[in-house]
Amino acid sequence: MLFFAFPIGVVADDIKFTDANIQELKASGRPALIYVWSQDQVYSMKHWQWFEAEARHQKMKFIAISKLPISKHSDFRGYSMPSKIFSTRNDSRYIESIGGLVHTPSVVIIYNGKIDSHPIVGLLRPDDLSAAIKKRKNAL
Repeated sequence: MLFFAFPIGVVADDIKFTDANIQELKASGRPALIYVWSQDQVYSMKHWQWFEAEARHQKMKFIAISKLPISKHSDFRGYSMPSKIFSTRNDSRYIESIGGLVHTPSVVIIYNGKIDSHPIVGLLRPDDLSAAIKKRKNAL
């Protein structure tokens, strides 16, 4: 399991998402949407629900990882961030190598046992997000 339950406002101790986690997801065969967010990008905290809803709609596992190390004293600018959103930080060299950390929010897709090398970068309206995810899935 990649995430642990913590009450809102409590930050986990340095849980990392690694390349080994990517391999596990690929091997599982289950489609996944990896959502990269950052404390320094308000939109990635404010609109994460759009991405989670789209993952559910497309029957994909939703995994959220932070671009930056997570401080136990992060204020998240008043946004309600469930623990599954703010308890895991990126430690994947692959996510970094494909540009998944250049801007947040960004999304990396795992589909048909393959990981997409072209992240969806930036905040998209729900309809545009849906189309972009479908396009990336079809490319795999």
